[in-house]
Amino acid sequence: LISKINGLNTGNDTSLYDALYTAVTRTAARSGAKCVMAFTDGMDNNSSCSSQDVIDLAKRYQVPIFIIGLGTSNYSEIRQIASETGGLHPWRIFTRRSTERKRNSIW
Repeated sequence: LISKINGLNTGNDTSLYDALYTAVTRTAARSGAKCVMAFTDGMDNNSSCSSQDVIDLAKRYQVPIFIIGLGTSNYSEIRQIASETGGLHPWRIFTRRSTERKRNSIW
C-alpha cells in the first residue's frame, strides 16, 4: 500500500479546497461529533471553490477543520480555514510518531 501511495502522480494539480468542501458536506450529513482532519502540504491550484466557500460551509454546519501540515509549505490560507472554522492551525509533521501524537491530541 505504501509503495502504491508513494507512486501516485497528481500531475501537479491539487484541489485542496474542493476536497475540504466535499469532506465538510459528507461530515455534516452524519450524526454525532463532527470534524474534518486534512493532511496537506497546503497547496491548491485546481479547485472550483475558494477557501472562503469552505469556511462558509464549515461554519454553517459547525464542522471544525483541523489541518496537519506536511513539509515546510506556506500555510497562511489554510491557517485561516482552520481558525475560522474552530479547528486548529496547521501542525507540521515529519515522522510517523509525530503524526500519531497530533492525531491523538485532536481525539
